[in-house]
Amino acid sequence: MSRIILSIFVLCIVTNIHAAGSNVPLEKVLIDLSNKHSLQRGAQIYMNNCSGCHTLKYQRYVKFIDHLDLDPKTIENNLIFTTDLNGERTKIGSLILNAVNKTHSKEAFGVMPPDLTLTARSRGSDWIYTFLLSFYKDESRPFGANNKLYPNVNMPHVLWHMEGIKEPTDKNLSDFMPKTNSEGEIIYGEFSKQSLVRLTIDEIKKKLSTIKDPELGINIYDLGLIYDINIDKGNNVKIIMTLTTVNCPVADSFPLDVAKNISSLENIGQVKVKLTFDPPWNKDLMSDDAKLALGY
Repeated sequence: MSRIILSIFVLCIVTNIHAAGSNVPLEKVLIDLSNKHSLQRGAQIYMNNCSGCHTLKYQRYVKFIDHLDLDPKTIENNLIFTTDLNGERTKIGSLILNAVNKTHSKEAFGVMPPDLTLTARSRGSDWIYTFLLSFYKDESRPFGANNKLYPNVNMPHVLWHMEGIKEPTDKNLSDFMPKTNSEGEIIYGEFSKQSLVRLTIDEIKKKLSTIKDPELGINIYDLGLIYDINIDKGNNVKIIMTLTTVNCPVADSFPLDVAKNISSLENIGQVKVKLTFDPPWNKDLMSDDAKLALGY
């Protein structure tokens, strides 16, 4: 998820400088600038979650045409939410500012939230990625969260609804995160060599049937999003799934949600979830119940 948000920052990055004085190792972020869908989701997540407080005042909206492979109308309708001093819609050629009052920001956060083009340039993409992953629960703080990389930062954990709430820990940041292997599979839980109690495909299907697509409200098994389920002798499960569209706003978080949900089954080992769009989803993959519920 945080990699997607970094996609929008990388468009502005020219250096990769580590934070001075930090003793927390930085996690390496892998960003594919050729993946336009990923960049588009990054822009969407940034505008929905970050732009209310942070500016990108050294970047113009018009750059998104080439960087994100979007037409001007799509950018105006989906990525521009501000107005000028006369109340007119911000033009696509404008710098990426926000409507936050400086006085209000200082009252709320103690400081003015930094411009993120400058943060990307001075600290680097790895620093931002690690920072976004470093929030943990701390009820002593005004917003109920603290940050391992930047202790006592005056910023709420704005992505908690996507990333979850982490408990305090002395483990490394990498222990917080699910792993992703070279095949793009989300890996959740510990690998098991052998299990005395074998899980069945039907048990996995039943669990998948409790997970609803966040947009359509139909469970993902009846919706036809599950392409394959495999269980080995250690109850390690591999699921290949898809989404209804490559532009799905939860494309970078939903496979992990599925992995976590399946991992709650008793006697289960490691769960791998691979997202694919080959073949692309179509309504013929739905069950009769799903078609009836959606009016097909």
